[in-house]
Amino acid sequence: MARHLKRHEVMKNAQGWYGKTLKNLASALSQPKVAKHDGTLLAVALLGLYETVIFSGTAGKKELNDIHSKGRLAVLRLRGPEQLSGKIGRNLFTLLYHQQLIGSFFDGGAVMEEYPVWMKEWYPETPVSRLETLMHEVSVLVSGVKKAITKRHTSTLRDLLEQGKEMENTLATIVEELLGSWPHPDVILARMIGNECAADIPQQLEFDIENLNPNDMNKYLMITRALVANMFRAIRIQLLQALNSAVPYLFEAGVGLDLDFALLVERSSQVMMRIAENICNDLPLAIGDYDDNSHPQIPRIHGRAIRAWAQLFPLESAMSVTWLSDQQKERLTQLMEYTMGILGMHMHNKATGDVDYTALIAVRQLESNGA
Repeated sequence: MARHLKRHEVMKNAQGWYGKTLKNLASALSQPKVAKHDGTLLAVALLGLYETVIFSGTAGKKELNDIHSKGRLAVLRLRGPEQLSGKIGRNLFTLLYHQQLIGSFFDGGAVMEEYPVWMKEWYPETPVSRLETLMHEVSVLVSGVKKAITKRHTSTLRDLLEQGKEMENTLATIVEELLGSWPHPDVILARMIGNECAADIPQQLEFDIENLNPNDMNKYLMITRALVANMFRAIRIQLLQALNSAVPYLFEAGVGLDLDFALLVERSSQVMMRIAENICNDLPLAIGDYDDNSHPQIPRIHGRAIRAWAQLFPLESAMSVTWLSDQQKERLTQLMEYTMGILGMHMHNKATGDVDYTALIAVRQLESNGA
C-alpha cells in the first residue's frame, strides 16, 4: 500500500503495527489451542513476507531469520501431520515450509526430519508437492555436503555425491516433463473464474465460459509454468554448486571417482550460467508483467506481489553463480531491483514510487546488445 500510494509515512506506520503484531503473536503461541489455529499460521507466514520486504539487506536480517526459522518449525510440528489432511492446511503448510527451505539455503536454517514421512502419508502427489519435496531433499544434501567437507568425512561425501548425481539427472529434465502437461486447463479455468475461490482474473478480463478465448487460458498457463520452472532452476543451481564444491575436494583427498563426476564439474559452470540466463528470460513472464513475446500484460493478473516474492529465490540463486559475465551480473541486478521494487523493498530507508518499466527496458537492451 505504501508503494502504491507513494507515501513513505505509511511504511513507518506499518512498522508500528508490526511491533504490536509480534506481541499478539507471542501471546497466541503461548496458548496451544490458539497456536494450532490456521489464522496463527497465516500470521506467521505473513510476518515472514513482511520481514522479507522490510529487513532485506539489513544487519539484523540473519539473526531475525534464525529466530523465525525455529519458530516456524515449532508451529508446524505443533500442528502435526494432520494439518495436511485439508486443502487450507496444506496450502498454509506449503507456504510456511517454503519460507523455511529458502532460509535453509541462504541462512543455514534447519529443515524438518519428519517432512518426507508427512508428505508420503498425508499429502496428495501433485507437481507442487514434488517441487517442495525436491527442494527439501536438495537442501538436506547441500547441508550434508557442507558438514562432510568441514568434518573431512570423505566416505559420507562420496555417498552424497551419488545421491546428488541422481537428483541432477531428475532436475535436468523435470521442467520439460512436468510443465508440458501441468497445470491442467480445467484447474486453471476454475482459478480464473472463481469456482473454488475468488477469481484471479481482474474484472476487466471477465468473460463468459462460452466465449472463452484459448489465449486467455494460455496467458495463465504460461505465467504459472514460468514461475514454477524458475523454482526448479533455482533448486538445480543450489545442487550443482554443492556438487561442484565436493568433487574437487574428494579428488584432492585421493578418493577414487568415476569420470562422470569430473565431467559434471567441467560442465557445471556452463550449465549454471545457462540456467541463470533462463531465469532472467522467464522472470517477467513468471511475475505476470509480460507475455512470452515481451509484450506488457495489461491488465495484470492478480497475485503480482506474491509471484514477485516467489522469484526472489531464483534470482538470488542465479546471482550466486560464480562464473557469470559482467553483462549477466548487470542484467540480474536490474531484474532484482525491478522485483524488489514491486514488493516495495527498502522503503524503510527511502521513499519510492510505483514501479515503472525502466529497469526491464534496460535489461532487454542488454539482452539485445549481447545477441
